[in-house]
Amino acid sequence: MNISFKLIVLCLALTIVSCSQTRNEQKPQLSIGIIADCQYHQREHKRERHYNLSANKLEQAVHVLNEQPIDWSIHLGDFIDKEYQSYQTLLPIWRDLKSPGYHVLGNHDFSVKEDLKLTVPGILNMPARYYDFSQGNWRFVIIDGNDLSLYAYPKNSEQHLISEKTFQYFQKTSPPKKELHTYNGALGSKQMAWLKGVLDEAENQGQQVVLFSHFPVYPINAHNLWNDDVVVNLLEQYTSVFAWFNGHNHVGNYGFKNGIHYVTFKAMVNTTENAFAVANFYPEKIEILGHGRQQNMILPRGKQAENFK
Repeated sequence: MNISFKLIVLCLALTIVSCSQTRNEQKPQLSIGIIADCQYHQREHKRERHYNLSANKLEQAVHVLNEQPIDWSIHLGDFIDKEYQSYQTLLPIWRDLKSPGYHVLGNHDFSVKEDLKLTVPGILNMPARYYDFSQGNWRFVIIDGNDLSLYAYPKNSEQHLISEKTFQYFQKTSPPKKELHTYNGALGSKQMAWLKGVLDEAENQGQQVVLFSHFPVYPINAHNLWNDDVVVNLLEQYTSVFAWFNGHNHVGNYGFKNGIHYVTFKAMVNTTENAFAVANFYPEKIEILGHGRQQNMILPRGKQAENFK
């Protein structure tokens, strides 16, 4: 074998290794499906909200997600618009997902009879109202923004009375320009302490954190949690926090503050066009591939997002 031939073989081998490494670098660490505000109910549409189309849209989304290498999917709250029987229509569709499916609690999820409100997390097969889990170097935190709220508990319950007092407190102490609405809620002291513990642990383990909530906390908006500023202040204490993903504001939104991305996903229920996304996780970025009305985005670590659609 002459020297020239050996060099050709060596170059080919190096090229194959290089291409293989490039493919590995381009492959995401994990991929998830994201849906916000399916908000199904069998009634005629109201303005831009097409409630009775949402079951078909969810079925379409599940079909698309099942055709891709998805690790799991999550719905960001308001699975239904109202009435308990709406769950019976959607849940069989949701169970058709080939990968695990998770839920975040939204305000409309509690638009059921008083004696059924406390059963909502159970019918959605949630391990708790708020919880967390890890996958690889990522920590995922599911927030309950209805923790303190005027709709999520029976009216004669202790939780409802505490929520009423909390809302009155925020009405008295919040800045004049801050909008407080009864369709929003807040994180209570127990959940805030739990969240701090989760973030401490993730920071110590060198994990990157993404939080999922129904409600936004940034930018300032009428849909935000009552104690959005307190939550943001906590998040900003940790370099591990990468992003906060939420629904609730149906038109979508985006903000970036002190290294953290805040993404509001567009509502599936709005218009006749669908809206959902696939998020691909890489060491230094999250890539959001939108379907329908949901736009594509790239969220680089520590940098403003890039929209490319």
